[in-house]
Amino acid sequence: MSYIGLLLVLAANCVVLFLVSILAAGGDGSADGVRAIRLFGYSWLAAFGIAALVLCIRGKAAAGISLAASALPAAFIAGLVVVVGGKALGLHIG
Repeated sequence: MSYIGLLLVLAANCVVLFLVSILAAGGDGSADGVRAIRLFGYSWLAAFGIAALVLCIRGKAAAGISLAASALPAAFIAGLVVVVGGKALGLHIG
């Protein structure tokens, strides 16, 4: 039963990432930002999904599902750290 819950959480994360990535379209209509967000985002979700699956296999289903559910908030925080850190260092990011 825990595998079904994990699958549902990961599927919901993928749907949310797909919809949010559309917001990264450039002002000139280019899809470069969309492709970059999807590439990094789905890689991020895959890494969290594999770690969550390992936790479920080891019998820690609640921790695995919690880890999968925290994937997108963790990605958001990591993105903020990169952008704010880059701006603090004088780099042109975002």
